[in-house]
Amino acid sequence: MKKTILFILSLVIGLIFTACDDPYANQIVAEPGGYEQGAKQDANFVVVLKSGVSPIAIQVTQLPDSFALLTCTSLPTLIDTMATIAYHLQISNKADFSVFVDMNSSYSGVVGADIKIGYQDLNDKLLAYNNAVAEQTVYARVLAVISNNGLQTAVKSSVLSFLATPYKNPLKPYTEVTPRPYFIVGLADGAWNNSAAGLGVSIYPMTVVPGENFNAAGDGLFTFTGYFWASRGFKLIRDLGNWDEQWGAQGNDITKPKHNDSGSSDFKVPTDGYYTLTLNSVDHILTIVPATITPATYNQIGLIGGFNGWDGDVVMSPCETSNNHNWYKTVTFTGDDQGKFRADGGWTMNWGTPSDTMDGDPLYMFTGIGKKDGKNIGVKTGTYVVLFNDIDGGYWFFKQ
Repeated sequence: MKKTILFILSLVIGLIFTACDDPYANQIVAEPGGYEQGAKQDANFVVVLKSGVSPIAIQVTQLPDSFALLTCTSLPTLIDTMATIAYHLQISNKADFSVFVDMNSSYSGVVGADIKIGYQDLNDKLLAYNNAVAEQTVYARVLAVISNNGLQTAVKSSVLSFLATPYKNPLKPYTEVTPRPYFIVGLADGAWNNSAAGLGVSIYPMTVVPGENFNAAGDGLFTFTGYFWASRGFKLIRDLGNWDEQWGAQGNDITKPKHNDSGSSDFKVPTDGYYTLTLNSVDHILTIVPATITPATYNQIGLIGGFNGWDGDVVMSPCETSNNHNWYKTVTFTGDDQGKFRADGGWTMNWGTPSDTMDGDPLYMFTGIGKKDGKNIGVKTGTYVVLFNDIDGGYWFFKQ
């Protein structure tokens, strides 16, 4: 009887196990992944800093170039000869590499060869760490990623350090300084009135050039394109009512400018036509060359804005009696407001500022470069002589 009971129990248990589904029957085992493993130190992987490379003081002339930073004197040993190695240079401002960035670098993968990086790339990283011209300690290492059939592992070199000082352009955009404009005097009415009363009548300013072109004193890059007559001489001055800072010519020759030479003569173009003047008042370089342009001409340029209810134009006066592209007007604004320049009393051609607005209000600048269909230009309470160049859109508000 006992044997019979044991047999039945065995049969029932067997049936129970046979009836249950295999919990792993329909599952698929994943193939090994290609995820990079945590990097480990490899005693056979030796990288050294190039002799004499530290400290590095980057100069502006070096920015387009590259240089050798490290040398690989010993490489990781490959057990699997089918594997390949890719090398990555990494730098950090932390000795423990708690944060780091990959650098664009070149390396042949040969023992004894150098790892090169670009000055510009390093300079950008240095300024990101500390946006100042200051010496920094930079940490570098090389990561060797070993790959075979989708599997990867990585080994790293020891951490090296070097000193580096970035280059930073000392110049700023005209929007961040107060530009000191240069004026063309002698054209317009030919009266050579270099005082504030001569603005638009006898003299008009050159236009600021966008970009990081101006120093803290307001000196920088200016340009002017307009129509010049061979019969009429002109000079450049910086300070209204003062001839001390000026540009003239040797024998009227536009190719021979003279800076602050009391014996200089007027400039005179060889033939009537359009010319472009470019002045770098930081490095004291002036060029005057023909301009191969046929600019649009307008019968009227006006100011319109909140100060007149956006209704009608404050009509500006032409600076020249013919071939005119420069306009001026004395305007009194009774409150802070906004406006635009526009041509011939319509909106087909209008100029605003390309600058972003601040806190929802137009950004006020007493000088700028008008952009077709740009944003409204901020204006301030007061009386100003407003000047506008319809060729390049340059405008100035000189407070009276």
